Amino acid sequence: MKRVANLVEVVSFLSMAVVFGGFFGKWHYLLDLGSHFRIQAAGALLISGLFLWLLKRQRWAAVSFIIGLGLTASLWPFFRPSPAAAPSNTYRLLSMNVLTSNPRRDLVIDDIIKSDPDFIVLQEINASWIESLDEALGSSWPYHKSVPRSDNFGIAMYSKTPWKSCDVVEYSTMWPLPSLSAWFPLPDGSELRLITIHPPPPTNRRLWHSRNALFAGLAADVQTAGHERTIIAGDFNCSPWSYWFSRLLKESGLQNSANGQGLNITWMPNPISVCGLPIDHVLVGPEIQVSQRMVGPYVGSDHRPVIVDFE
Repeated sequence: MKRVANLVEVVSFLSMAVVFGGFFGKWHYLLDLGSHFRIQAAGALLISGLFLWLLKRQRWAAVSFIIGLGLTASLWPFFRPSPAAAPSNTYRLLSMNVLTSNPRRDLVIDDIIKSDPDFIVLQEINASWIESLDEALGSSWPYHKSVPRSDNFGIAMYSKTPWKSCDVVEYSTMWPLPSLSAWFPLPDGSELRLITIHPPPPTNRRLWHSRNALFAGLAADVQTAGHERTIIAGDFNCSPWSYWFSRLLKESGLQNSANGQGLNITWMPNPISVCGLPIDHVLVGPEIQVSQRMVGPYVGSDHRPVIVDFE
């Protein structure tokens, strides 16, 4: 029993270390990676605390419980009820990283058609994907633009609503990757700006700096052009607890559409992985009301589609 208790203490300590390191993610990419696993750390600490209590390690049990409960409480913004908005002109946006190598294009296309969004933004698009998507979606979503690439950073946008402009933008010169920025005139006289991005995963120092530089360029552009009626959607390769995600929200003036809508895992290495992370996001300006946010089913990709209804 002593060996079991020691092992559980190690799990508890490592969980604390990962979360503690994440608070200093401003300074190093490895520390920033620790910020992404808050859900897993909270669960590990609460379970470890229970086992340690049963194994008569009350001091470690108390520490694990207290920190685990604190991490759980930090998830409250995702579940705090939002004020109900009066229904008016509601639009639907679907955002998804389709996975370049995904062989189940039929599942992706069927889910898009079933969800029937007004706006679609897709990441990891190559020329073959574009051929399939244009054939299946082109008649119902006649306004579309794509930047196919073979390196997992191709990007595409489809819309039922005509746009005034849709431009390819590179928000950083450190590693120039395409984003799409479109302006839509809406029937009520307002305008909507929709941006889709896919920065690199922060798995080494260079990629981490590249992702953060893209965030900085994106925030500056949003503030310059006006953020009130702006939406940014895509695979951010960043969890909501990262310093860099919080900085993007602060500098852009946008809000996380997941607030008050629940916390859903969007990236999973496999359909049942406990290591999944919420790294696909939809950020909205203060004049945009989110009435519903959902995460769609497994469709062959390691990412789930994110669907947001907004006004």
